[in-house]
Amino acid sequence: MRSVAALAVGMAALLVAVAVLIGVLTLRASIAGEAETPTMTTFAGARITVQADRARLAFELSRDAADREASLEAINRNVNELQRPAEAAGLDRDAISVEGLHTYRSGNRWRSEATVIMVVDDLSLLPDLLRATKDASFRDLTGPMFELSDDSERVERAMDEAMATARAKADAAATRAGMKVTGVASISEESTRTRPERPWSESQERSRLESFSGEVSVGGSDAPRTAVGLASAGRTFIVSTTVTADFTLR
Repeated sequence: MRSVAALAVGMAALLVAVAVLIGVLTLRASIAGEAETPTMTTFAGARITVQADRARLAFELSRDAADREASLEAINRNVNELQRPAEAAGLDRDAISVEGLHTYRSGNRWRSEATVIMVVDDLSLLPDLLRATKDASFRDLTGPMFELSDDSERVERAMDEAMATARAKADAAATRAGMKVTGVASISEESTRTRPERPWSESQERSRLESFSGEVSVGGSDAPRTAVGLASAGRTFIVSTTVTADFTLR
């Protein structure tokens, strides 16, 4: 029995030793294989300029009244004053929302404040929309703030261009070294987009608006009147992508 047990222990030890030897040989083969496959890292970038396809207007509203309920009624009427002409100018009701509605006591009166947001997907509506709402009462207007509704297609285009440039660099360098690119070992990319110029509001001087086209005057009878322009410069976005690629060589 002891000889059988000893034999079993010996066989187990032999199997462990063989497994360890196989692992070492495999690791050495892997390291040797990696050493035999040279790689090259290249960097490249691409920039795509695109025009905004959406704009946002933010109307700040404020109404005072003797009590809380009257203040809320006044702010609701104010919202309707903006909504009706906006819809008449062609803006869908779903594109108009009210945010930040709150009411608080101010001295011996109550004040309600809210922001009416209008999202304009058809930029050709902007001049008519601003003219249509110019007689409504509001405290301040911020916008138009130009946006991109979706930049995924531009990012893909920029990445394709950057990757093509990185491959061209790798091919040229490999040729000079008497080698050839055989494939891609790894890729990393980073994409960004610039924001347009900051939106303009009542606080900006008219001199900043003189070069803008489509200028109109906005503001209600009890609100400061503001010159607002539709700046084409503020509609431009730049989508940038940087690619780092590791290419295999032979």
